Amino acid sequence: MKTCSEFFWNPAHPAIETVREYAAFEFSPDVAEEVVKVVDAFEKNHHRGEIGPSAQEAFDRVHRIEAKLTPQARAAWRWRVIYLRALIDREMLRTQGKLEGKALQEAFRELTAIYHAENAHSMPIRPPQISDADSK
Repeated sequence: MKTCSEFFWNPAHPAIETVREYAAFEFSPDVAEEVVKVVDAFEKNHHRGEIGPSAQEAFDRVHRIEAKLTPQARAAWRWRVIYLRALIDREMLRTQGKLEGKALQEAFRELTAIYHAENAHSMPIRPPQISDADSK
């Protein structure tokens, strides 16, 4: 697992170490290893047609991590993106890849706001939009 920006400063540095360092800095050294495991699950579930049980495990892990975070870290957009990704993967597992349900609708709306993508015209920039009819 290698992040793109990492190649600019140290191409020999393992990507997982970058994730670990980021998690320790942004959230807490106490949760860094757990965040690494969540990101690993995100990588495994990247292809929406292949989401597996690790999506539920990651969502459960995110809840355990969240309980250890400061109120500021819990409210920060960086944590919200991780939380929402875990929620989306869990919902996609539950719906077998269908974009439906209130939880997905609300998660995509929050991501859209975090990304400031309300007026973006396409999905690579804006998360999917689920209509109220699809969210029931």
